[in-house]
Amino acid sequence: DTSEGALKASYHHAAKKIEAFIREH
Repeated sequence: DTSEGALKASYHHAAKKIEAFIREH
């Protein structure tokens, strides 16, 4: 499923962004 793969990839990318944001603050 390409849509599921893209969803997981986008979620993983967002999770990394959130983690970086929390670490900076």
